[in-house]
Parts: sequence; C-alpha cells; structure tokens
Amino acid sequence: MFNDRDVVIEENNSIYEGRFIFSEVVKTVMLLLKDEDARLRSSAARVLGNIKAGEAVDDLIKLLNDPDPDIRCDAATALGCIGDKSALLSLNQCLNDEDGLVILSAIHALAEIGDNASVVPLIQAITSKKDFFYDLGGDLSGNYCWEIQEKAAHALGRINDHRSVQALLDMLKDDDAEYMLGTILQSLIRLGDRKGIEAAAAYLNDTDVSKRRKAARAFCYAKGNSVLEFIIEALVDEDSVVKINALEAIGNIAEEKDIIPVVLLLKDGGSDVRAKTIEVIGKVAGKKGIRYITPLLSDPAVSVRRKAAETLGNLNSKESAEPLIHLLKDADDGVAAEAILSLGKIGDERAVRELIVLLTDKNRPAAFRSKVIFSLANIKAIDGIKAIIDIIKDKNEDKGLKKIALQNLKNCDKQMALDDISKIIDSCDGFTPLEKGISQTNDVLFDSLKSEDVNIRCRAIKALSDTGDKDAVESIISLLKDNEKEVRRAAILGLGRLCDKRAIRLLAACLFDYEFFDDLRNEIAMSLKKIDIDESTILMLNILSNKNESRNNHWTAMEALSVIHGAENLSSVKT
Repeated sequence: MFNDRDVVIEENNSIYEGRFIFSEVVKTVMLLLKDEDARLRSSAARVLGNIKAGEAVDDLIKLLNDPDPDIRCDAATALGCIGDKSALLSLNQCLNDEDGLVILSAIHALAEIGDNASVVPLIQAITSKKDFFYDLGGDLSGNYCWEIQEKAAHALGRINDHRSVQALLDMLKDDDAEYMLGTILQSLIRLGDRKGIEAAAAYLNDTDVSKRRKAARAFCYAKGNSVLEFIIEALVDEDSVVKINALEAIGNIAEEKDIIPVVLLLKDGGSDVRAKTIEVIGKVAGKKGIRYITPLLSDPAVSVRRKAAETLGNLNSKESAEPLIHLLKDADDGVAAEAILSLGKIGDERAVRELIVLLTDKNRPAAFRSKVIFSLANIKAIDGIKAIIDIIKDKNEDKGLKKIALQNLKNCDKQMALDDISKIIDSCDGFTPLEKGISQTNDVLFDSLKSEDVNIRCRAIKALSDTGDKDAVESIISLLKDNEKEVRRAAILGLGRLCDKRAIRLLAACLFDYEFFDDLRNEIAMSLKKIDIDESTILMLNILSNKNESRNNHWTAMEALSVIHGAENLSSVKT
C-alpha cells in the first residue's frame, strides 16, 4: 500500500497519481459501460457486480435498457450481487422483458436482494403463460416459460413472505406442476408456513415414487424440528431413495432424543439406507450413538462396514478402538483401510502392534500401507515410529512409500528415546534434501531451482518463498519463463508470498501473455493483490485508459481488477 506520499507510475503513455482509492476503479470501469463494444460493456457490468460497486447502481440500472439482451442479463446479475434495494423497481420491470434469459437473470437478482417488494412481481411471473422461445439449432426450439416459473418459485422460497404460500399452493394445481414440483415443495418448506408444510407432506404418500422422493428431499430445507412429525413417516417408505432423503432431512433438524425411529433403519434391507443411517446417527447422537453403530462393523455389506468405521473414527472415542482393531483383519482392503485411518484419528496405542503387522506386509499395496504410516505417525508410539524408520532405511522398499514415511516422520513431534528424528532423516540415502524435507541452506535451494525434476523446482520455489528471502525474487522471476506450467504457477504463487514490488510489472505483463498464462490469470491477479493492491490496480487502469490496447487486453485488465478488488478485499482497500 502507498503511505503518506504521492506516487506517480507511468505505463503505456497513461498516468495515474496516488494515493490510489477504490473509487478510481469504479469510476474507470463505469466509463466502459458506455463503450461501443458490447463485450466490454458486458465485462464492465460483471466487474462492477463482482466488486460490489454501490456507486455504479444507477448506471447499471440504465444498462437494463441496453438493446443487447446479453448486456441486460449481465447488468441484472451485477445488481443482484451489489444487493442495493434502489434497483428493485427496475429489476421488477425486467420481469416483463421480451427476452427469457433477461427475466431469469432478473429473478436471480431479486432472490439475491431478498426484499418483500418483489413478491407480487414474482407471483405474476409464476402465473404468466407467456412463451419465450429460444433456438437450439435447425428446426429445434425450446421454451423458457417453465424455467421462468420454476426460478420465480425458488426466489419466493428465499423471500420470507406469507403471500407466497398461496401462490405456490396454486402452482401445485397447474398442469405443468410436475416439471417443477421439487422446487415448489422446497420453497413451501423454506417458508415454514403450516399450510404449506402440510401440502408438501401430502406428497410423501403419493402413489408416484418420483413425487415422494421430491417431497422427502424438500424437507431437507426445513429450518426447525417442527416438521419431524411429517418426515419421520417417510422412514417406512418402500423406496430406498425416499428413506435416504428423509434421513438427510432428519439429520439436519433432529436432536438426540429423536433418534430411535432412525436407529430402526439399521436393520433395513438396503445397504445404502443402512450406511446413511449410520451417518445420521453419528451426526445427531454423537458419541451416544456409538453403541448403535458398532454392531454394523460386522455388516455383510462392504459399504456399510466402511461407513461405520469412518463414523466411529470421526466420533474420536477410545471406546471404539478395540472393535476397530478387529476390523483390521477384514477381507476387504477398503474396510481395513478405513479402520486404519479411524484408529489414527483416535490415537489409541493398543492399535500399534496390529498396525505394524500391516505395515511390514509387502504384499499389501503401497497406498494401503501409506495409510498405516499416517496412523502410526498420528498415534506417536515409540514402536510405531521405529517401524516407520525401518521403512525409510529399507533399500528395497518402494521409493514412493519411503517418501510418505519421510513426510509423516518429519511432521511427527514425538521425541525419540534412541535417536534424534532429524538425524535419521538426514542420513537417508537416495533422497535429495528437498525430498527429505529437512532444513536446507539457501544455496541448496537455489541449486534445486535448476533441477531437471519439475517437482523439485516447484518445491524449491515454495521453500524459498516461505523463508521470505528477498534475494530469491530474481531467481523465481526467471522461472516465469519455465516450459512447465506447474513451475510457472509455483513461481506466480511464490512471488505473491514474497510480496516484493520488483515482481509487479513482470507479473502484470504475464496477464497479457495468452499463450503461456491463459489459464493462470486468476493466480497472477491474486499475487498482484498480495504484493500491492494500489500499484497493481494502477497498471490495470493504465491498460484500460490506453485506446491503442487491444480489446482483449482491456477485457483481461478488467478481469484482473475483478479479482484484485473482489468483495472480500474491500475492507483492506484505502478510501
């Protein structure tokens, strides 16, 4: 950031004088709302929405009358992002637009603003039967009518107004209601009105299974447990999807005292239902649910045993250690692997001996044994650490597994009784210093920047930038020209971490190198923001003010400004 002095930066024959303020961004981009190039007008609208530029509301409202429907869409979306209620009247009027996509954008914006003043216009959009056709190519065409009605129904569900309830209930009587039934029921549940809830609950008994599924799914949007009396009935449905949707809803609103009807589903004939039941019991009952879940470790279905093992690990209770240790001998490697990870989370030393047996079994896949290493390192028992060290020292062991062992050992803060961990790592053969992950001199790191191994170059960049050593800036800048995309990406991120202004102009230039950095522009903009918001913004504004620059460069500069001054950054911008 610039402090108390004025700074002049000249670039591309244009000059901006600081102190730079956020309003300069808004002012410059707002000018492009009047550009003759439709693409730039659209881009400008999107940027102003992304940065939540309240000053632009009036100009964006004017853009709702632009002859180009794409621009009207972008203007409406931007107004929704900004959320200023002064745009409500104009957005409401957009619901009468001749273009269906503009109406959809306006509805989305109204839902984002969420004001009761939009309820009546949205209800009118629901009841309108006007067709909005679009071309699919050749003689094919489609109609936005249903999509408009469905999106309006969704918006009404987000705006808490009792007037919406009857309108949504009336929609259920429409011949086309089946196509948007899920959305209508979700909105009725969101509104929380008893009449609407009862109407949605009626579909839980419908003879059409697809309607029962949609109804059960709608209850996932309930805001309180007053709907439990309705959704619990769906737990006895003959369809597994209905039961799973009901379980999801109950998991969101139930309390531990409500768990008994759920527990009964642990004996359901569908393995997917039993697995979901385990998840919900863990979520609702917490550690009190362990006694219900533990017997499922011996379930005939692999998916159920895995979910039971995973859930017990997440509950992190020593009570589950013994049954999980027994599960290490499961015939399915996936189940045993889940038990391994859960034992690592629980951290009970009773598991160490059995885990070592699995680690030393070279007939097991390396991916499986890597999970054992993770858990042993997490438990931090002396015998477990020694077993990990033995993997590292074994010259015939898989190198990938040895790397994993090194990393886990490095992260383990347990002090060894016989040896110092850092000395053990340092003495390992066959690994570069970066692969060992030990402290290195900057000379070693600088040499590693020239390695033929892409991963080593990337690690060296990160290690140097993490040290904050400004001497690394020039070397990392040189890697912006690396032939490997991942190295270029690492260099961009590393320069952002170093926050050295020498990198600003070079990074800014990379934004406009469409061959090398086309899909790295977001990372570049984020690094520019970290280094200096003001100076980076000035460079972008200079591009926009230069009439000799290509339209693509103007668009790219605005895209960068959108990232640099996104809503999450506003609190740190000078005003």
